[in-house]
Amino acid sequence: MTGPHSLPGDVREATGRHLAALDAVAPGLIEGLYLTGSVTLGDYQPGRSDIDFVAFTTRPADDPEVVSLLASVHEGLGLPMTYDGNYVSLAGLPDVPDDERPAPHVVNGEFHAGDPNHQLTPATWAEFARYGIAVRGPQARELGVSVPAGRLNEWTLGNLNGYWKPAAEDGIATLRPLDPGVAIAADVVAWISLGPARLHYTLATGDIASKSAAGRYALGLYPGYEDALSAALAWRATGAGDFTYGDCIRGAELAIDIVADANRRWG
Repeated sequence: MTGPHSLPGDVREATGRHLAALDAVAPGLIEGLYLTGSVTLGDYQPGRSDIDFVAFTTRPADDPEVVSLLASVHEGLGLPMTYDGNYVSLAGLPDVPDDERPAPHVVNGEFHAGDPNHQLTPATWAEFARYGIAVRGPQARELGVSVPAGRLNEWTLGNLNGYWKPAAEDGIATLRPLDPGVAIAADVVAWISLGPARLHYTLATGDIASKSAAGRYALGLYPGYEDALSAALAWRATGAGDFTYGDCIRGAELAIDIVADANRRWG
């Protein structure tokens, strides 16, 4: 298992700067800092992957004074836009908020105080409990966080139908009338091609997969989409590849088929 001392250099630097800045303005506020996401799942690609964190606070995370301190730290932190995460009150453990309630969090490098936190989900906590890496604090598994299988499955199927299916349908409706050869950002195509496969994998196995692992899993289930999946996986691994509106439509069609398959199996 990856430990703090074997983390990629840019991840070590980001978490170190984060903790140093917080400790300078609010000593003792952060009891634990943990990594989740691609870093912990063996799929971290510098510059293409987020650095996802969960920080546990010794004071209520939504206390106005705490929120103000956190906002000031992130305003001057200067970390990459890929440094994202959540602040959660330590006192609540082992119960954790998993209903996407408003809570302090960082998305695309921007601090949010009172907005709904769409990262506080059963999937996030299931990943944390099994794979979280402690930068500060005891091992994640020692904190007692547990997500019942029924709760994880319910949320996962709901997210496929409530988020991914509309996103794919909207993408197709927007792009279909346009020139399919127009270039589009690679990360958009990889996002729609690989994201739903992660949730299908969770429903099938009860476990959490990285984007790359989920893409390889989907190759075995949907060979008709080998072109879309292989291109997205190659970009994840190397950063190389040119993508078009047509590629994005293909990925969105795959997403819709994945949702339909999940509904047939587990709906």
